[in-house]
Amino acid sequence: MQQYSNQQNLVLLQIFSHFLSETYKVEKSLIEYFSAKTEFIHPFTQPLFTIAAYAFDLLLKYTPNLNAIKIVKPGIYMKSSRGELEYVEYIRSKKGNTEYYDSWSKLGQKHFKEAWPDLFFNNEAHFFHGCLVHGHPVEQCLYKRKNTSPHTRNMFGTKLTDAYEQTNKKMSLLKKNNSSILKIVEIYSCQWQKLKRENDGIKQFLENEFVDPPLCRLNPKLSCK
Repeated sequence: MQQYSNQQNLVLLQIFSHFLSETYKVEKSLIEYFSAKTEFIHPFTQPLFTIAAYAFDLLLKYTPNLNAIKIVKPGIYMKSSRGELEYVEYIRSKKGNTEYYDSWSKLGQKHFKEAWPDLFFNNEAHFFHGCLVHGHPVEQCLYKRKNTSPHTRNMFGTKLTDAYEQTNKKMSLLKKNNSSILKIVEIYSCQWQKLKRENDGIKQFLENEFVDPPLCRLNPKLSCK
């Protein structure tokens, strides 16, 4: 009996060793292939290709508008989505010359204890909410994602209902504790996508004035915002 058990363990160990060997070979081949110089930008390059492949598959399956996903340059763009950039630039174009606080300005974002507005100017705080990250209620979200319920968890493991409550609580505390803020504007990603389709002024701005950020390798975690 003992001998049989030892033989079984040896077989399992050999199988596991073979599996590891094959895995490393595949990994090496993928690194060599995707690290080769090319005129195309590929999200699966070292060292992110395994995580990126998984995240990108999720994006393909669950994102209704893949055209909204952009690859942006590290640095000031790292924590911002394309939709947020479009919204911020559009609002700035409408308000004219003033002092802006956002991820793309020299001043950076305006920091409050409760939250950091995506755009702040003239005592107005603007927030561009990603629908999954901030738990946009399923019955209100225009994306109409399949297999999504209030108990679905976002990429941070938080239930959508909890994420929505947390967002509303931050907004309430921000307004309560900062009398200098005269106006708080919130817009969700799906609402912005709808405005882009229906508002001629926004369409014209995006076609004629908006400038895409410089491209680089995709960071899948940040692209899920």
